[in-house]
Amino acid sequence: MGHTYTTCHGAPDDFIGTFLVPVYDDTPRANPMPWDTKTVSRYEDFFEGGRFLTGLLPLALLRAKNMGLQVVVRDRRKWPTIPDQADLRSVVEQIPGFEHRGYQYAAVDALVRKKRGMWAAATAAGKTTMLGLAHARLQLPTLVLTPPARKDIAVDTVRFYQEVMGLPARLCDGKLEDAFVSVACAALVLSRLTRDPGGTREWLSRFQLVALDECHELSEGLHQILSQVGAPYRVFMTGTPNPRNMVRALRMMGHSGPVIHRATIKELVQQGYVAQPVVLPLVYWQPEGMPGHLEYQEVYRELVVDSERRNFFVGQVVRVLRHFGHTVLVTSPWKQHCYTLGESIDGAVVYTGDQPTKEREVIRQRAREGELKVIVGNSPAEVGISIPAITAIVVVGAGKAPCLTIQRVGRGMRLKEGGGDWLLVVDLVDMLGPTASWDSSTKGITRQAVKRRNLYLAEGMKVLRRSDSLKELMQVAERYDRR
Repeated sequence: MGHTYTTCHGAPDDFIGTFLVPVYDDTPRANPMPWDTKTVSRYEDFFEGGRFLTGLLPLALLRAKNMGLQVVVRDRRKWPTIPDQADLRSVVEQIPGFEHRGYQYAAVDALVRKKRGMWAAATAAGKTTMLGLAHARLQLPTLVLTPPARKDIAVDTVRFYQEVMGLPARLCDGKLEDAFVSVACAALVLSRLTRDPGGTREWLSRFQLVALDECHELSEGLHQILSQVGAPYRVFMTGTPNPRNMVRALRMMGHSGPVIHRATIKELVQQGYVAQPVVLPLVYWQPEGMPGHLEYQEVYRELVVDSERRNFFVGQVVRVLRHFGHTVLVTSPWKQHCYTLGESIDGAVVYTGDQPTKEREVIRQRAREGELKVIVGNSPAEVGISIPAITAIVVVGAGKAPCLTIQRVGRGMRLKEGGGDWLLVVDLVDMLGPTASWDSSTKGITRQAVKRRNLYLAEGMKVLRRSDSLKELMQVAERYDRR
């Protein structure tokens, strides 16, 4: 048993490859999950010469128990010495304006006890702060990784550690930095691993605490990097720990471990740490349907992205929100849709992944300082950045994916200093008018809105009655004005 891989000896043929069923909590289960060999037979690539990722060991032990097998675990891992320091408060008291949150200390304590695992903490829970506290507690060389397309998160993490927490953090920008706290985007590390495998592996071996932010985006490239890491302490962070992609879920657990600490939206709202999301499902009546033989993407482009009538309606929604003083984030997964909306909405600034990193950094800084009142963005604006100035989010184009739905709402959940304690979310629901044709392709868009509504409710958000009236939107916008 090693820090990254565990080797299995003497197991029967029906054991290898059949225990890969995801378990996200380290709590005992009254009813063990069923074993479906057809489902997990696709994941034989998790085994190379009879070895598997160490974080999957609980699944292997549970499978062995169900099969009546006796297991001997030889733990050959070595652990670094950490300071005997029970109270972190004395460490962070020197940080001006630091807000002590009990659950953040509990997350660090869980990492010290378990040594590896996932923090499932809602957006605005302060996962970056939690990791900074963990570094202060463990005092180990630390590597913080972000997914390949999330360099913005790496930049903001370094800024926060340097300016707020006073940690000796450095950004790996163009080269791999030998710092006590190194923050790197996976794209850079992967390119270096391809060009200089030996040197990059040596660099990775220096770290004894490895953290991955937004781990629900664990890609093949990140898997390659983490497979070369021998760090004894590991923590993965996400607000959505249950991705629908089974391979990604298994890799998350395999490289880190099960969830060792949770901080849900409902809990944080009750404790007054984040704004209460208030969701208004706003109906947009589609004047006509689409032929049933068309693919979903074609229907979506025609009815949502390229619809001048619908985009004009989005502009009306934004104008209502701005009239009542809201700072608005408009989200759409399609980059071209963002630019179309940005051109049609007065004062809007577009924020997408194809913009240079420096340009996006300037946009985020202007938003934090309150200069920007309307931001239109796709995935980079939906994941990993939090701007307290945002008081309303307009979901104009979205699917039903739980990860993105929760991440999208989280962009405005940080409390605004001196403002109210709620976030208004306007979720556009596309429905066909009584004279329009109705077919399965068009109904798919409506069904996605229903699934998002159910997810909002499951996460403890307040969901208002569905409406198709801009007048009612005005009333809601005035009622939930956070100024």
